[in-house]
Amino acid sequence: MPALFHTTPYMSVWVRYLCAMRMWLVILFGFTFPLQLSAQTIEVMDTTFASLEELWQQFEGKVVYVDFWASWCRPCLEEVPASNQLQAEWEAEDDMVFLMLGYNDQRDRWRQAIDEHRITGTHYFLTPEQSRAARRLFGITAIPHYALINRKGKIEYVQTVGPDYPNLSDDFRTLLYP
Repeated sequence: MPALFHTTPYMSVWVRYLCAMRMWLVILFGFTFPLQLSAQTIEVMDTTFASLEELWQQFEGKVVYVDFWASWCRPCLEEVPASNQLQAEWEAEDDMVFLMLGYNDQRDRWRQAIDEHRITGTHYFLTPEQSRAARRLFGITAIPHYALINRKGKIEYVQTVGPDYPNLSDDFRTLLYP
């Protein structure tokens, strides 16, 4: 059964707890937590596209996990470690794309957040018009918002779970290996 909604209301509390514990380990014991990313894992695209459908078409033949996020969105930024870890787990799968879409944001702040938080994936900035189209197409009422697009470029789930959900990989496998 596909995972459609995130049902863990305490997840952000848990993430904040883990971040606080990490901070104290660094302060008290000098532990460091290197983030090992390949050089190609962050790709910021400055190209423009006419419609969201045109954007999906370039990934036809691949499963696309879409993350609508913004630099001003605290819950979006709290999900970054889980998102980066999920992407690292699926890095060897050539037919899997993690599409990070800057939604209702300012371009300079969006680019700064990508660099500052080391947000991996393939990034595109949505114009205000494209953000409105995405809101209508995906029923976005809040961000972060996640969706899955199948190999044929069709939206499989207009809303799916975040990267920290344990069964999300099952949805990926279902779409990748039918």
